Order: sequence, then C-alpha cells, then structure tokens
Amino acid sequence: MPDASGTTRAVRLVNPLPTLLGRYCLTLEEMLTAGGTCAVTEAFPSIEMADPSAVGRGLRGVRVLRAIRRELRREGRSIVCLWPSFGLADPFAWGHRNSTRVRVVFHDPVPMRRQFGTGQVAGRIGRTALGGQVEAIVHSSLAAEALVDRGWPEPLLARHPMGSPGSRLREADGSVAVLGQYKPVRDVELLARLGPELRRRGYRPVIVGRGWPEITGWEIRGDFVPEHELTESIAGSSAVLIPYTRYYQSGIAIRAAEVSVPVVGREHPFLSDLFGRDWSGLVASGATGTWLDAVDAAVGTEVLPAVSSYHERAIADWRRVARS
Repeated sequence: MPDASGTTRAVRLVNPLPTLLGRYCLTLEEMLTAGGTCAVTEAFPSIEMADPSAVGRGLRGVRVLRAIRRELRREGRSIVCLWPSFGLADPFAWGHRNSTRVRVVFHDPVPMRRQFGTGQVAGRIGRTALGGQVEAIVHSSLAAEALVDRGWPEPLLARHPMGSPGSRLREADGSVAVLGQYKPVRDVELLARLGPELRRRGYRPVIVGRGWPEITGWEIRGDFVPEHELTESIAGSSAVLIPYTRYYQSGIAIRAAEVSVPVVGREHPFLSDLFGRDWSGLVASGATGTWLDAVDAAVGTEVLPAVSSYHERAIADWRRVARS
C-alpha cells in the first residue's frame, strides 16, 4: 500500500485467537496479497488460555491491548485486529490520536451465545471511539445492521476471507454433514426431523463437532477434529448443512465452497452472496420436505463459477479496506 512518498506500507494483522482464527488469518493474508497489499501478521499475546474465568480472560485481554498500544505509538500504521479482546468496548480501549488506523473485525455483533463485552454498556463505551481512527469491519449486511441498531456508525463491509476455490478434492461419499461445535442457535428440532428422512433418501447424516446431544438419525463425532480432518470431512460430503436459526456468516460454508461442496441452508444474504441468489440450496421455510428437496437439488450441482465470483469480490473488498 504506497504512501505519499511511494513507499509500500504494510497492513498489520493482529490475531489474539491464533488457534481458532489461524486459518482465517492465513487466508486473509493471501487475499490482501492478491489485492496488492503487503500483509504482515504481528506476534501478539493470545487470549486462548487454559484459565476460562472472567479474571483470566480480563488479564489476557489486557496483555493484548498493551501490545496493540505499543504498535499505536508508531505513526502511519494500519492495523486490522481479527477479534476484539473486550468485545464492543475494544474501540474505546484503543483510542489514540496519531495517524495509525485500527480496524476491528466483529464476527458476531450480537453473539450466538453469551460472551464478555457484548452488553449495552460495552456497546456504548466502544461507540464513543468510532468515527475517528478506529473502525469496525463486518462480513455481512445483517452484521452491519446489528451494529447500526446498537447506535454505532456504519461499519466497513468486507466479505469473509476465502481461499482460492477449486474443484472437489475427492468424490462425494453420500454424507450430508453438519460441522462445528454445538450452540443454542443450532436447530436440533429440524435435524431430528431430517435425520431419518435423509437416510430414507439414501444419504448418511453426520455431525462433526463438540457438545452435540444425541439426535435421531444422525451419526455424531463429538471429539475435537484437527484442521486437516475437518477439511477431509467437508471434502467428501455430498452436501454441507447449515441448520442455524440465526447467524451472520459461516466459516464452514466458506470452507465447503473452497472445495466445491454444495451448502444447504435457510435463505440468508450471506449464502445468497456466496452461491448466488438462485442457488438451489437456499431453503425458504422450515418444512422438512423443503429441506430435503433442497438437498436433492444441491447435490451434484456445479458451484465453482459462483464461488469464484465471490472470491474475486472478497479480494476487492479487502483491497478497499487496505487503501481506505
């Protein structure tokens, strides 16, 4: 990113969740580079530690903020933080007056489950720092609306980072997969209806992730799944199911799109943008038959042209973020 003197300036990526967001960070680096920006991931303290208490989280967050403040003393930097250590209050903690730009990615402005720093008080505190040198980034129009509804300025909208899409890694094995740990927004009732019916249609319903209850008709793999095994679980699936009652974007859908595996889920701006508005895997209702028909229609459908278009638009989004 050239400055007034023609010198290339780097976008510094701050990742306080190196395990959870490791691949996300790597993919974002690749996209920024593809868009002509020098991206560097800074070595920062992690908030992924064994101590889950509020005190432990707070101390880890303070270490991250101190490290960021050291960076902020250097003029003319551009920093993108991939996760807020103190939720909606982070922009206030980073308030500063030099030429360094800080952008914070808010994946879930209203979290899928209770998290530290997501209440009204934290939102009001963080809001006071926005509009200056600190800006919010979101990955979907729904996430932008959620922040605006909380009284925040319009955030920057940049599509979810995505690796270069390609053809299937291997032949589909007949499984319909749900991937990711259990959260209350997962529609267990819908899955219980779909499981037996999917089996009757010749599919093998599989759930891969921690914390799931037993669900009729589903094979559940509840152990921790390493990164390479997650890729294999997705790559061999006939389709990936997104059975969420509420979400802003889906990293699992992105992973499936990267290897040309079709995704089925409720009609949602994120999925429409990823696979196209006419995508056969978009479900308009909660009716069991509608979901089953969407699976049948999506399986075997070519997705590479649509997701390649998404990938190019995502690169353009992050190029604008880097140069704004």
